[in-house]
Amino acid sequence: MEFINHIPEGFIKFILVLTFSLLIGLEQRRHHIGENEDLLFGTDRTFTFIGLLAYVLFIADPVTFIPFLFGFVLIGILLGIYYFHKIEKTGKYGFTSIILSLLTYCIPIMVFTQPIWLVLSFIVALMLITEMKSHFISFTKKISEEEYITLATFITLAGIILPLLPDQMISEQIPVSPYRLWLAIVVVSGISYIGYLLKKFVFPKSGIILTGLLGGIYSSTATTVILARKEKQGMGGQQTVAAIMIANGMMYLRILFLAFIFNQSVALQLAIPFLVLFLITLILAKFGTGKGKTVPTEVTPENIETKHANPLEFKTAAIFGLLFVVFAVITKTVLN
Repeated sequence: MEFINHIPEGFIKFILVLTFSLLIGLEQRRHHIGENEDLLFGTDRTFTFIGLLAYVLFIADPVTFIPFLFGFVLIGILLGIYYFHKIEKTGKYGFTSIILSLLTYCIPIMVFTQPIWLVLSFIVALMLITEMKSHFISFTKKISEEEYITLATFITLAGIILPLLPDQMISEQIPVSPYRLWLAIVVVSGISYIGYLLKKFVFPKSGIILTGLLGGIYSSTATTVILARKEKQGMGGQQTVAAIMIANGMMYLRILFLAFIFNQSVALQLAIPFLVLFLITLILAKFGTGKGKTVPTEVTPENIETKHANPLEFKTAAIFGLLFVVFAVITKTVLN
């Protein structure tokens, strides 16, 4: 350990820049295997040299950064020339390698000015985003226009409206602040939205039992309706009944979670009975699947989101918010 303490700091930073630049270059080499190398800007060695050039120019004047900035402009000009030449030769407008080259040039300034955990996060992000192109393409094919609208709506509810609301009581008769009221709505919508995302993107081909579990997080009512329709079509048997029971059993956990957020003392009183009810539901569901026929993936219930086009459950959340205010008023009146 003492030997490490005697290693010059500049040498350690040099090794870091060298290693990170080489890693990105090697990743580019693997990413472009099979392509015509004459049309590539560069891979392992080129990216390593870009990082080392930036390192030298940075330490030349770490106060004004003039050499470093000059090198950045020079690299940018060379990349621009290469880009237009590439378009003429191939007709392809891909810009990823060029952006990655400029980001590689920025590695030394990250190493010298930022903590190591942030530098490592930066490198990992570059490598993952570069390699996950096919995953991003397949993921975006699953997303409809409504998904972006839903996400934007939830961000508006939780990230824009909520912070702007005052946290003072509305009046002496209504001991609830607009912030707490809207928070209740956001929490209920958030729980439904998380369950919806899990069902659609994380477990899109879940079996009928898992469908009941995840659908119960999202909307036990909607899940029950969809599963009941499947049972009516003769596609589920006793497993459908068990899945419906699990979906409704999840309601106890949802209520308990909400109680912990808004009133932990009440939640502690509800914890044991609600958990017991949930366990009883699971036990009954287990007996329900014991003799039921297995449902293959091909005939599992249709995705809940296709039948229930309101992932945020805003109407339910608004009703919960209204009840939150009503019971707060009743409680204050009784105490007075």
